[in-house]
Amino acid sequence: MREAGTRTASTMATHPWREALREGLSRARALGRPVVVAHREQLRDAPNVLELFAAAEARGQRRFLASRPQDGFALLGLGVTSEIVSLAAKPFADVSERARVLLHEADAGALLLGGFAFAPRALADRDPAWHSRANARFTLPALLLTRTASEAWLTRITRVYPAEDEEELACRSQRRAIALLEKARPERADRVHLQASRDPGLTQLYLDAAAELIAAIQRGEAEKVVLARVERLRLTGALPTVSVLRRLWESHPTAFIFADGIAHETFLGATPEGLIRRTGAELVASAVAGTVARGDTKPATARLASKLRRSPKERAEHGFVVRAIEEALSGLCRELEVPREPRPVDTGTLQHLHTLIRGQLLRPTHVLELVSRLHPTPAVGGTPTSRALELIRKHEHFDRGGYAGPIGYFDASGDGEFVVALRCGLFCHDEVRLFAGAGLVAESHPESEAAETLLKFRTLRAALEAACNG
Repeated sequence: MREAGTRTASTMATHPWREALREGLSRARALGRPVVVAHREQLRDAPNVLELFAAAEARGQRRFLASRPQDGFALLGLGVTSEIVSLAAKPFADVSERARVLLHEADAGALLLGGFAFAPRALADRDPAWHSRANARFTLPALLLTRTASEAWLTRITRVYPAEDEEELACRSQRRAIALLEKARPERADRVHLQASRDPGLTQLYLDAAAELIAAIQRGEAEKVVLARVERLRLTGALPTVSVLRRLWESHPTAFIFADGIAHETFLGATPEGLIRRTGAELVASAVAGTVARGDTKPATARLASKLRRSPKERAEHGFVVRAIEEALSGLCRELEVPREPRPVDTGTLQHLHTLIRGQLLRPTHVLELVSRLHPTPAVGGTPTSRALELIRKHEHFDRGGYAGPIGYFDASGDGEFVVALRCGLFCHDEVRLFAGAGLVAESHPESEAAETLLKFRTLRAALEAACNG
């Protein structure tokens, strides 16, 4: 409601923002072209990012959420200052170059938020559900809220043109901030029903494709191929995706929770798999591969974790990923710290083998270059990469779109963080699409790999069912 939004906006220091706009306007006029102005200020009261996300969703505004609940970290982008939508066959290079131009001489604090498709496709070959996201889509938001365990910050971002009037610019900026921070009016909660399409033919299609791929691997055509599937669910009644996000926030605090909303469509998930984080010369990469269920009790979960560590098949899958990351990054780093043994990580639904890899860059390397070197890892594609991607394209019967693609954020200096979009779904009008995959190797069995995908569906499906019943 408007009072709440106005009070939030009033906590922002008006004069420093006016000074930033004045300085940006001076720069734009001196350069003869637009510049990006960003101003960051600390908030006394930490905003509820989920409430603001819900308000933006209700109004159909652009929104992007990234959060690690266990760390107390949350980042929320609202509105649009500028966007990069790439249809290029090489979207990493395209986004990198267009971001360089957009953020050239940008003030510190400006972030681009968004993600890449798993694999580039021509628009005519892309599922219409993914059209708005193309091969990559990144947003420079109008407002950026950042929250840590102890602090909250708000960054206002705008693009300033040389011919603009300072007073009109300041007033427009203030009105936009108030509108974006305005809380949504509570709506009457309708009962939402979830209808699954349990088509046995789709399961058989996956089993047949898995059997063909395993046979191809056994013939030596590849070492590993990740085969994914999609489950389509129908919704009757309006379900705000924030109700699903709240459940994920509570039930998967160790995950990286993301939500990327365009108009009334949202791509969201709770991924266990980081890809790369760069902060100055330091980088951290994450290898996650090898899967087992959780037990009903702590001792049972511990026994399954021990079995996971000892499994030659799961260790081999994990080893593919670790070696691929080492090969991609070793020439860029003066040293890479790679633990000799992976450790099991409990996601709340499943357990995976996990290796955290740290390094020091030899030279400044943009996080997008690091992402392009790493993606797709064998955890989501396979190995050898090119052959695995050929087999995926041949045997998967849907467009992955953003599923298993890199999603995250970066700044003008090339710092940023990207994760792999897993345990995720696309909410589109009255339909939800859930995505899951399993890594196939020579020792795999189609039935057990299909069962693994059902376990992976459970992360988002359980949150969705709880939201519908709550």
